[in-house]
Amino acid sequence: MNEKITSVNIKSFREHFYKALSEKLSFDGYIFKRSSQEFILIDGNHIFTLQAYTIKMNTGIVIKINGFYSSQTFNEIQKLVMNNYYSLQTSNIVGGSTQFIAEEYHEMSDVNIPNDFWWDTNSISIQNLADDWYLLYSQYLKPFLNKCRDIEFLNQLVNDYKIDKPGFIAGGYDNRILKGIILAHMAGESISNIENLALLYEDEVRKKKYPYLKHFIEVKDAFFSHLRNTFHNLNFKSFCLHQLNKTN
Repeated sequence: MNEKITSVNIKSFREHFYKALSEKLSFDGYIFKRSSQEFILIDGNHIFTLQAYTIKMNTGIVIKINGFYSSQTFNEIQKLVMNNYYSLQTSNIVGGSTQFIAEEYHEMSDVNIPNDFWWDTNSISIQNLADDWYLLYSQYLKPFLNKCRDIEFLNQLVNDYKIDKPGFIAGGYDNRILKGIILAHMAGESISNIENLALLYEDEVRKKKYPYLKHFIEVKDAFFSHLRNTFHNLNFKSFCLHQLNKTN
């Protein structure tokens, strides 16, 4: 495994690299999904995704190192309340590149954290590359992703971030504003607080003239209608908290 590949062959590189990385990540419970070049861990209700995309360039290979969190309960609720708009949303809730998480969550903007890796035939061995990838995951992605098991942390992470930025959300700003109101409810916020949050998001969308204003208002109105009617009768808040906690 310590031998270097003497030419930039993406197929050969992937075979060696993913084998070396799989051996390390398997100790954390991750399973490699070759079709998407991702490592997936499902722990009860919690879903963790590590992206290790490899992209062939003219003289070498770029290797991504991104991490994302989701939950089965959140995805079920998102699909329920968004109806036909669900396909427009990402299944992941929060995450991003190691560089972003190191700077924004770990507050290490003064440290040079790579956004991705570069490998060519003059680089370190593939085994050492996998070691470096795993080290960054262990130092920055793993603590962040484990913290995401806490719904109150998720709510604060998404909704307390600068109001005009996507922040830690997986996807664009349209994902933040819709996921944000669901997370606020799942965290136990009152309807009035969630309505105020939704108004802040709506004002931002109007101010920036984003093209999905109508979409957001339709989903928002349907969401609050459900809260006051169907979900209220079913004690939806208790349902959310029960679903989140029963498989922790």
